[in-house]
Amino acid sequence: FEIGDIMYGYKLVVNGDDIMNAFGIKPGPQVKDLLGSLIESAFVFPEIYKKKDCCLMKIEGILNNTIECY
Repeated sequence: FEIGDIMYGYKLVVNGDDIMNAFGIKPGPQVKDLLGSLIESAFVFPEIYKKKDCCLMKIEGILNNTIECY
């Protein structure tokens, strides 16, 4: 495998709308940054981030500066 092949076709189970609805965030760069953090974590733990609740826990942890979901 080339670097990145393992993530080919990988799709997060949450999107920007999910994040905005769950946390009351308005559209903008913060949502993009949060999705970026999720995909970075998914490179390390792809199976964990196939679970919607874990993705949302990760976002909550980022927003509250608390523990993440791994």
